[in-house]
Amino acid sequence: SKDYFVTISKNQTLARVDINFEKIANIYIKYPVVAGFVELSVSEVDDYPLSKIDLPFSFKFYDKLYETIWVNPNGAIQFDDTNQCSNTFMAYDCSFHNAYNNLIAVLVTDLNPKEFADSVIYALKDPSDKFVDILYKNIPLFQQSATATSSPRYTFFTRLFADGTIQIYY
Repeated sequence: SKDYFVTISKNQTLARVDINFEKIANIYIKYPVVAGFVELSVSEVDDYPLSKIDLPFSFKFYDKLYETIWVNPNGAIQFDDTNQCSNTFMAYDCSFHNAYNNLIAVLVTDLNPKEFADSVIYALKDPSDKFVDILYKNIPLFQQSATATSSPRYTFFTRLFADGTIQIYY
């Protein structure tokens, strides 16, 4: 796994490895409940609805301030509660060309968190209101007749800071 420290400024992305963030992410991934994470309702759905999180700060994303984020079960952190493709990941008339806008595409693909009991999406608000964390743990891809071993599982972690910084760990 690699971790990246990502900032978006004037439509440019800068990334660098942050070893301390990697250590924190690994602890949180192993012990999310002990660390204070709360399971989101989006863990129980395939494509929609989303889970709303009121931010303890205004988050700047492409020169606009947001007070709320919406966690998408398909690996995105959205800035509105748009149902991207009407209760499906993609459709003939809905794709990345005309949907999936106004979001952080952390790992956008057809994920299915409701498939297995150990597939969970969590959130954590920093007690000092400096950041919000979103953790996707053991999330499988959508597939018909999935079994516990038939689909790869994805775990990834995103931290949004009050100053607009985004950290992602895969």
